[in-house]
Amino acid sequence: MFAAREFESTVSRAAEFVDRHGSRLDRARVAHRLRNEAPDQALVAQFASGQHADGAWAACWSRPHASIEGTCHAIAQLTGLGPDDGIRSMRIEGARFLIDQQHADGSFDEITPGPRPPWLADSLEARVYLTALAGSTLIGINGAAVRRAGDVLRRRIRTDGSLPGPIATQWLAARVLLTVGDEDVALAALDPVVDVINDLDPAWLAWSAVSMPDSNAAGRARRLLVARQRRDGGWSTDLGSVAEGEVAVMAIETLTAS
Repeated sequence: MFAAREFESTVSRAAEFVDRHGSRLDRARVAHRLRNEAPDQALVAQFASGQHADGAWAACWSRPHASIEGTCHAIAQLTGLGPDDGIRSMRIEGARFLIDQQHADGSFDEITPGPRPPWLADSLEARVYLTALAGSTLIGINGAAVRRAGDVLRRRIRTDGSLPGPIATQWLAARVLLTVGDEDVALAALDPVVDVINDLDPAWLAWSAVSMPDSNAAGRARRLLVARQRRDGGWSTDLGSVAEGEVAVMAIETLTAS
């Protein structure tokens, strides 16, 4: 199960950290990943209670309003809980919401009214990031939507492989572009990640490796995660202690990738 035996100790300590400090959702994701356990139905019901009638979820910064980013994050969390029927239904409704929000040219814009967080402040950067995020989320769900998102990203990629938007745009776009068959462009999109990988927060290391697990960048990210794990099994992140459980979950997911 482990991507390499050298990661086994890191994963075991991370799982213990999640047991001690993670949320109920974090613990359920680890239980499914490591022991194939089904989630508690009360947790599934709690997750369902946060879903809007149109299938969307709010982001942590947009509550109570629905958000493209929040919906993508929720679908990713649900995916980590396994194939429960209730989870599958929520994912389908969430994906339908995303597809309904996609513009004719394949792009996405955030729908939440009012102030936006810094990474969504610039309209072009936000559009490219959200297109990469939503396109990545819809992989395996709606091929046509992913292809349209790939068209947008292909047009926006620069000669050095960079794209407008936060660094996460790079690996999300790479995943979309690889899925639609643009392998060379996808690999080019990872070049800016490799350039800064030693400086990335553990949260971004784990996210990048989960998104593009077979890339050289992911291999380096996994080894950096092993090197930076604290003695208590967790990782320090600029997102704050409240996010450390989810960072540990993502690290476990990438370190146990087959």
